Amino acid sequence: MIDHISVGVSDLERAAKFYKATLATLGLTRLVTRPRTVGFGKAYPEFWINLREGMPRVGPESGVHICLRAKTV
Repeated sequence: MIDHISVGVSDLERAAKFYKATLATLGLTRLVTRPRTVGFGKAYPEFWINLREGMPRVGPESGVHICLRAKTV
C-alpha cells in the first residue's frame, strides 16, 4: 500500500494551482502549506509537491510516469 507520493517541482505556486484543480477531481484538497512544500489529501496529505529550483527537467525517455484517474460524473 502506498502511503503518499512526493513530487519535485521547479515552480511551487504554479504547480500548486495545477494540482489543486487536478486533484480536486479525486476529492483531494490542499491541506498543508509550507515555504517549500504543499500537501494535498482528504484526511491527511497523500500527495506532496516540493520546491526543487535547480532540478533539471525530466527527459521523455526517463520512464517516469504518474497517472491520475477520476470517476467520470
